[in-house]
Parts: sequence; structure tokens; C-alpha cells
Amino acid sequence: MTEMDILQLNAELRGIPALAGLPDEVFAWLTEQGEELRLSTNEVYLREGGVADRLVIVLEGELHARVERPERDGQVYVIPSGQISGKLPFSRMTHYGATIRAVAPSRVFWLDAKHFPELMQSFPALLQRLVEVMSDRVREVTR
Repeated sequence: MTEMDILQLNAELRGIPALAGLPDEVFAWLTEQGEELRLSTNEVYLREGGVADRLVIVLEGELHARVERPERDGQVYVIPSGQISGKLPFSRMTHYGATIRAVAPSRVFWLDAKHFPELMQSFPALLQRLVEVMSDRVREVTR
């Protein structure tokens, strides 16, 4: 990634509602540790049953998570641009319960779960935001 790409990614992450207003160090760390990926329309990003190993932020486009087993086929949830999904710190999720695919050309930023211990120790404000995202997600699924 060029320095310009890093600056652009940093600015995009600052625009994610759940991350707004966090300190500069958080965004510098995220851009250093995470990766950006481009997806084509209908491209599968993560497969149902795969190991839940990453936090995902949709920067552009939209992802749909869908259970694809015959006995439970159907839409599970939509992950629009600006949303955080995937595995979160303190989540008990071990495997993805649905296949996640792009429904339009999309860009995602992802952070490997191996970085969660450092995140939790070094960035308590970010951790608090991610716990709020997880709480909101649990509330929505319960509805």
C-alpha cells in the first residue's frame, strides 16, 4: 500500500459511524494491522462453516450473509457499507453460520482475530465501541 492509500483508508475508517471520534493512534494501528480487499458482484467472501477469524468493516458496497443449507436456506442479514461485522472481541462465535458474498462491487477492511489481544490491551476506547457493536448485533438477532 502506498502512503496515499494508507491516508485514504485511514480517512475512510474515520468515517465509519461506530469508530467516529476515536484517537489517531487507533486508526494508525488499524491501517497497519488490517488488510483491504476488493470483491466482485456475487463473489463469496467467507463460507458458512469456515473458522471465524476476522473482524470485517464494509467500506464500500454491500455484503449479504445467507444460510445455504437446504433445511435452512434463506437470508440471514445484510451488511451495508459503513457497518462492522464478523468476529468481534469477546464473541463466542467460532465458525461462520452463513456464507457471506458481495451483492455489488465491494471493498472490505478486515482485521485478523490474532490482533485482538493487542487491541484489548492498547485501545480500550476501540474495544468499548466493538462491544457496543456486538451488543447491538445480539439485540437485532434476538428480535
